[in-house]
Amino acid sequence: MNARNKQILQLAVPSIISNITVPLLGLVDVAIVGHIGDASYIGAIAVGSMLFNVIYWLFGFLRMGTSGMTSQALGRRDFAEVMRLLVRSLSVGVGIGLLFFIFQKLVIGCGLWAMSPEANVLDLARRYCYVCIWGAPAVLGLYGFNGWYIGMQNTRIPMMVSLIQNVVNIVVSLVLVFCCHLTVEGVALGTVIAQWWGFLMAVVLARIYYGRLARYDFKAGLFAIEPLKHFFSLNRDIFLRTVCLVAVNLFFTAAGSRESTIVLAVNKMDSTGRVDPDFYEFYNLGLGDPIAVSAVHGHGTGDLLDACLQYFPPEDDEEEDEDVIKVAIIGKPNVGKSSLLNQILGEERVIVSNVAGTTRDAIDSYFENESGKFLFIDTAGMRRKSKVDDAVEKYSNLRSIAAIERADVCLILIDANEGVTEQDTKVAGLAHEAGKACIIVVNKWDTVEKDTNTMDEKTAEIRRDLSYMTYAPVVFISALTGQRVDKLFDMIVAVSNQNSMRITTGMLNNILEDATARVQPPTDKGRRLKIYYITQVGVKPPHFVFFCNDSRLFHFSYQRYLENQIRAVFGLTGTPIKITIRQKGDKEDV
Repeated sequence: MNARNKQILQLAVPSIISNITVPLLGLVDVAIVGHIGDASYIGAIAVGSMLFNVIYWLFGFLRMGTSGMTSQALGRRDFAEVMRLLVRSLSVGVGIGLLFFIFQKLVIGCGLWAMSPEANVLDLARRYCYVCIWGAPAVLGLYGFNGWYIGMQNTRIPMMVSLIQNVVNIVVSLVLVFCCHLTVEGVALGTVIAQWWGFLMAVVLARIYYGRLARYDFKAGLFAIEPLKHFFSLNRDIFLRTVCLVAVNLFFTAAGSRESTIVLAVNKMDSTGRVDPDFYEFYNLGLGDPIAVSAVHGHGTGDLLDACLQYFPPEDDEEEDEDVIKVAIIGKPNVGKSSLLNQILGEERVIVSNVAGTTRDAIDSYFENESGKFLFIDTAGMRRKSKVDDAVEKYSNLRSIAAIERADVCLILIDANEGVTEQDTKVAGLAHEAGKACIIVVNKWDTVEKDTNTMDEKTAEIRRDLSYMTYAPVVFISALTGQRVDKLFDMIVAVSNQNSMRITTGMLNNILEDATARVQPPTDKGRRLKIYYITQVGVKPPHFVFFCNDSRLFHFSYQRYLENQIRAVFGLTGTPIKITIRQKGDKEDV
């Protein structure tokens, strides 16, 4: 390598490293705030960083123009002009930065209006920007310094300043976010401190390495008209070029978005948990909020579909008949769900097979008789997650869970020959947690060898294994022969009514008075639980709120006792009960 190439390389390598580190200031902010746990913070940092990147990009002439004029003056050995160029670029940069600070409300307000982030991101982005604006004089002043250093054939100092800036930003932001518990303000303040630190470093290094140039008479003609005209005329062209580039980019982005609705999807986001910080770079496209998806693993596809569906024209749905009771038939695979539905409908509506997983989807079937109107939902059998390795079946299980949410009543089918299995308890638990009216249906009763006590013994066994569902009635049927299937309809109507029952506050408090007189509320360290009153605040399931003096004294066993007292009076067969404990000072959130 000859001397000239070596010299070029010595100048180029530090400059390349410096340019690589410039965007790291914003990326560091995104990476740190990403550990807070809320995507709104990351979106706010991305929006704020993009706003300041656009602003500072417009004034890149302070670096480019200054470096060219400085190198020319250095080549002429005009050291006085070299110093003048430094002072002029610093004055212009810091002056523009101060103007941004003075008119910060206008600058930040217009910028955020143009980007139009979501409401939860907008407030956080505004807070971030109002802190970051304090660093504008330092950033633009440092532009002048960096251009001057490059013109002086010294690219190592800008590289050193950029590297140390990032270190300071990382350390200070980590301390402010995780030790001082600040959020976007902490990240922004860390960035501002790093920016001023870099500016002061540039001042100190200029004094150390080039302090000798101060002996030249650079003050004469420092702000003379002609040199200033030349300075601004040259930089004006660079500024206008940058403005045109930004304007054209924004124009075509906006024009394209007006042609049709755009949903921006970012593929190959295969990792789960925290989103890759690089994802937020796609906000720069100006196409709205991007959606992270993985075509390989299926991550984010649901969010993508939801984003697309909101632009679809509304469907003309027929009004739902309020008299119709929606019934979900749930259970593990091959327990006889489809056979039961076919027996009810009197036709082969659903495929019946001994192969587990034959039913892949939730199937709606309308049925009406003298008992009422019913909408039966035959669901796919739900197996343990470890047993579900087929993608189609995974989605079938999700649809089965959705069917439970839609239903008013859940028929929990159990195989009479197998009894209650672990998977049965999980399936029943889904209906219980959803607050649905439930009936435990023991199928294939025709295949069981019976005596006079068999039904009682099986019922006791079910009550033991499903101890959290003692309220649910148990019926023994045969979907194949139709044995006792007709009894299901009246029972479905009964538990549905129980699930929707409303009880007046007066009646509830009469029960409370009798129950507390019979069994005194618990005490702890001489303090007794006082229950002021009960009221019902919801149905499906019945939801009762107990107001007391101290919720910590309201032991679970006493809750169960009061629940049993309510059931003893009003029945509430087939439905779970939701109980909320409130004490003085709690907010009204029920």
